[in-house]
Amino acid sequence: MKWNDLKQLEALLLKTEKHGAIIKEIGRSGQQQPIYSVTVGDKNPNRAARSGADRIIVAIAGMHASEVIGQLALVDLISKLNSANTKRLQYHFVPVADRDLLAENVQQLSEPITLPKLLSLKSVRDLEGYFIANCYPECEAIRQWLETFPRIDTFFSLHAAPVAPGLFFYVAGKSNDCIAFVADRIATICQPLKIPLLEFDPTGDSQKALFPGFFTIPTAVELNSRDDRDRSGTSIEFVAKKFQPTFIGVSEIPLGICRGLHNAPIEKIESFNKQLAQNAKINLPYQELDLSTQIELIQEFVLASGKYQLKQDR
Repeated sequence: MKWNDLKQLEALLLKTEKHGAIIKEIGRSGQQQPIYSVTVGDKNPNRAARSGADRIIVAIAGMHASEVIGQLALVDLISKLNSANTKRLQYHFVPVADRDLLAENVQQLSEPITLPKLLSLKSVRDLEGYFIANCYPECEAIRQWLETFPRIDTFFSLHAAPVAPGLFFYVAGKSNDCIAFVADRIATICQPLKIPLLEFDPTGDSQKALFPGFFTIPTAVELNSRDDRDRSGTSIEFVAKKFQPTFIGVSEIPLGICRGLHNAPIEKIESFNKQLAQNAKINLPYQELDLSTQIELIQEFVLASGKYQLKQDR
């Protein structure tokens, strides 16, 4: 995948249907664009419902339309899973949650697509924070789609961060061993690339670290107490209440790493990114994460919990 594949994301997505992906329109955006779900993996539609050993893995990307890496990663993962041996695992994805605002962001991007340009994407609304409210037809469509599942074993909401002091994820679920397994898989990628896994949440939203780079998921109530917004609830809270998954994960893959921001308050991190977007240069040195590394991190995050659960079933 390349950054400019954002401009043909729907075509790439629909192309996967020819190779075995099951694509369904689950609703329409505010501008009447189709919202697609994609199913890959075990093709037996009844297997997951009747066998306790099989696993349903659900992931949503693009709840914030300016965070484009998750959408690229899921479309790429669909192609890989089409040709993989995924018996006993069913993957269900909504690769692009906010088609309308993604289209606006794509129109802003000119070649070559650079880090400052990605940091400058402006079209965004909080489909995540207001997922439970009836504000957006996109959220209503995705909620109705989620309610069709007999169960969800693993759930992901894929997000991205700008330049950050290191890598971090938010996680929850019934199995701490599963969280440890996922954390270890991510560490195996990060160590040779010298990507730091943070010991603290740079946003300040989560106060508890479970493993390096892995923090407990803050609730909408906790987030609302820290600012003047009134979030209704997230997709994570919706799925957690209804399905109680073994594992819930939220990625926050940064576009780059700046070790000089270690221990910096969120205001300084935001100022750094704003200056980098405006001036394309900054005093503090930083390491830009290449696209392939970002995709690898997201895909391993999504795949690792399924690997753990199948391992436990043996």
